[in-house]
Amino acid sequence: MRSSTTLPGLFSHRCGVAARCSNDLAVRRKIDAVVYEVRKKMAKVTLEMADKNGFPPVNASSS
Repeated sequence: MRSSTTLPGLFSHRCGVAARCSNDLAVRRKIDAVVYEVRKKMAKVTLEMADKNGFPPVNASSS
């Protein structure tokens, strides 16, 4: 069976994970910090893969 999850969907699903996991604000902050670090690492790896495979750099001003 093929998954219907896409990369943008994966990013959006992480946005509310802390709120879905706990009502405790301290726990939510820790979860948000981990999610933020994971997003930074994924972005770094994705950019490295794009560079390696010859994709042009993303132009931030065109979004």
